[in-house]
Amino acid sequence: MIERLDNKNKNLWEVFVQENKDAKVQHTLEWKESVEKSYKNCVPYYYLKLEKNEVVAVFPFFLVKSKFFGNRLISQPFLDNGGFIGDFDKNDVKETIILAKEDSSTEIIEIRLNSFFNEFSKESEILEDNGFKPSSNKKQTIIELTNEQEMWKRLHKHTRNDIRKSEKSNLEIKEISQEKEIKEFYKIYINNMKEFGTPQHSYNFFKNIFLISKEKIFGYNCYLKNKPVGSIIVLYTNLYGYVAFNVSNKKYLQYRPNDFLYWTAIKHAIKYKIKYLDLGQVEEDFSSPRSKGLYKFKEKWLGKTYDKVFFGTKESESINKEKLKRFRKIWKRIPMLFIRIIGPKITSQLGN
Repeated sequence: MIERLDNKNKNLWEVFVQENKDAKVQHTLEWKESVEKSYKNCVPYYYLKLEKNEVVAVFPFFLVKSKFFGNRLISQPFLDNGGFIGDFDKNDVKETIILAKEDSSTEIIEIRLNSFFNEFSKESEILEDNGFKPSSNKKQTIIELTNEQEMWKRLHKHTRNDIRKSEKSNLEIKEISQEKEIKEFYKIYINNMKEFGTPQHSYNFFKNIFLISKEKIFGYNCYLKNKPVGSIIVLYTNLYGYVAFNVSNKKYLQYRPNDFLYWTAIKHAIKYKIKYLDLGQVEEDFSSPRSKGLYKFKEKWLGKTYDKVFFGTKESESINKEKLKRFRKIWKRIPMLFIRIIGPKITSQLGN
């Protein structure tokens, strides 16, 4: 039986996610609450399959409301992947999709998957049987973690030298644990996003995920002479961690802050018994120096690349491609004052 999440079955959902090794932060109710509290236009539609009063599968969505981009059900917005976990079959997914369309009053659905996950082939087949069309033009780099000593030995000597250089550059690492550090991260983040031509999240979004998802997130700021020059934020659940944000001040890249941050995050993940660390998406082609450099940087951490596959309706594909292209062309030219005001509103409607 498929049900929508409510107060009566909330505890059953939480138990399932805690015990399921395939669960990730996007399946947790902490993530749901963080997004819900941050953006009024994002409405959760979470579905679960019940058998004998126990949850055997879950499928989370958010209805992302937008007058400009159109209303879309996304699993999951603001993350590289979503989808269902557990004992779902073709008919269960069909029933869930019908319910979700009726509840949300939209026909446009996007589901983000990754070929790394164990059930990817099965999930892909089920979604295609239900009329979803796959597309892929990006990849994700994922590291399998062992222990610190072994990881260090396996790193290329150039990577080890970069880490040593960062350690000798008078850089200082501080864990993000107070609002002061979140604000210092955000200053770098908002400037990076403007440089990339991409709208940014609101400050409250980060404040909320650190407050609400505090047991499923860790982050570090990197300082040079008390000046913040880089940051990394990792979301995690069970065996899986995800580098959701990594930003840096390009004026200080010679000191290797990102190498220091990544190595620190890897050691932290190992300590917390995280087995896989997802370094996030990379472009499939190297059409720009930035995409090529990003791919090489992530590759050096012993990661393997997997396909990031988007499943959706024909309507949702055309909306994303056309409207995003027009939008990003002008973003770099907008004054920072306006970016601070309108950036979060656009991000909340894009769901990216």
